[in-house]
Amino acid sequence: MMGSEHNPGVMPLALEDVFQTIKKFPKKEFLLRVSYMEIYNETVTDLLVDSWKRKPLEVREMINKNIYVADLTEELVTSLPQALAWIRKGEKNRHYGKTKMNERSSRSHAIFRMILESRERSDPESGDDADGAIIVSNLNLVDLAGSERASQTGAEGARLKEGCNINSLFTLGQVIKKLTDESQK
Repeated sequence: MMGSEHNPGVMPLALEDVFQTIKKFPKKEFLLRVSYMEIYNETVTDLLVDSWKRKPLEVREMINKNIYVADLTEELVTSLPQALAWIRKGEKNRHYGKTKMNERSSRSHAIFRMILESRERSDPESGDDADGAIIVSNLNLVDLAGSERASQTGAEGARLKEGCNINSLFTLGQVIKKLTDESQK
């Protein structure tokens, strides 16, 4: 998902594309927010907060049927370097561990979310007055932890428990189902 400096992954490329697209529409105003969450051992946590502030988060449904993760940080970003800095912070907070199969194995699922709002700019000098309608777009980039066989990884104790939760995908399935529910429109 992250790639490397010379071979960027999906997340940096997606952000780069968003900022290039924003530049192509000077007559529009944009607001971009990002969040980054992790599902580790069936618990959802915020990767953009310091570890001493981190607590389990709940997936909730509002009365109008909109789904959200309560208390998830959304950071306003205005540049590609700023957005990439938030991703790097999230990556540092994410759970990784060593197994026989992988030196740096992600032990969690992660969802990097971009919320982009746009509207036409009003231009008082020319008399152009935009109608104020705001278009909201969401992009969820999901990084799944690898499904592993305990016999291949040599997992024991905490690593074995992590592997069981990685393979169950229960909470991830719930989050994705609620984020993509067609009846929500």
